[in-house]
Amino acid sequence: AQASTLGWTPDLERRASAHGWILPSSELVVLPSMGNVGNTSCVQCASCEEARGSCYKDDNHLNGQSDLGIGLPLSFSQDKHEENNMKNGSPYTFDSGAVYTGQWEGQRRSGHGVQVWPTGARYEGQWIDDKANGTGRYCHPNGDVHEGEWRLGRAHGHGTYVHTDGSRYVGQWEDDKQTGKGEEEWSDGAKYTGMYRLNKKHGHGSFSWADGSCYEGEFADNDIQGEGVYWWSDGRQFKGQWRSNRMDGYGIYTWSDGRQYQGEYLHDLKHGHGVFTWRDGSTYDGEWRLGKQHGRGISTVTGGKPKEAEWEDGKRIG
Repeated sequence: AQASTLGWTPDLERRASAHGWILPSSELVVLPSMGNVGNTSCVQCASCEEARGSCYKDDNHLNGQSDLGIGLPLSFSQDKHEENNMKNGSPYTFDSGAVYTGQWEGQRRSGHGVQVWPTGARYEGQWIDDKANGTGRYCHPNGDVHEGEWRLGRAHGHGTYVHTDGSRYVGQWEDDKQTGKGEEEWSDGAKYTGMYRLNKKHGHGSFSWADGSCYEGEFADNDIQGEGVYWWSDGRQFKGQWRSNRMDGYGIYTWSDGRQYQGEYLHDLKHGHGVFTWRDGSTYDGEWRLGKQHGRGISTVTGGKPKEAEWEDGKRIG
């Protein structure tokens, strides 16, 4: 990890290093990862900021298949077993070593039952036709717990997933994936409330960080994208358009000391036409390129007359 000398305190550097974040050359904003929800879900990290226009994105993609994708199927229809050994309430051991205790219909688990795998994984709840179906609680070997509604052996409906470190997701699931409205909380105090699609933040949502900064607006495939407002803990605010976790398009950036920029951004940099206003009321109205005044612009000092000039790479040339 690479530490920055701009706006970073030792505490922030330690915190970033502990989370494995690569530090940019300016203030950092990070969407923390909950890790593999169910050992398989994907929650991506991202960050966005404006300080000479740099932006950072942590490509920590925790891709997986499903909440139960750990090699422990809830259906054992291929296991060999003796029909006369299957009695309601009596433990039954499959060839795999898994033990089921509960209700049966013929040779299939149906009704309430408990199954324990050799790895220590455990499911207790409703079964239909040899699959988890209804309400149930699944404990992973690592101690993570998913409790909620199931359909055909997959998390489906409302459910709560809790990690051993206290991080949790509470919300809707569809075919083993976070889909619909949900809420995630991390052990460091960060929190997201909003819409999900296929294990990713997608749609409208709000994200708050432990340091007091927050974002409310649109997400797309775990990225901040679309219209949204970001509030920094030091009082700064950006309201406008985002693309791939960066300010991109039209927006209004306001500093806590009263300075303000209204105009176009490209990849977190002032780029295109924009108006910058200083605390004393002085303004620059003109063209920008990659975060600097570049092209024709009109400068007006408070109480003075507007002056038009040509700018290049942040310097007036005529």
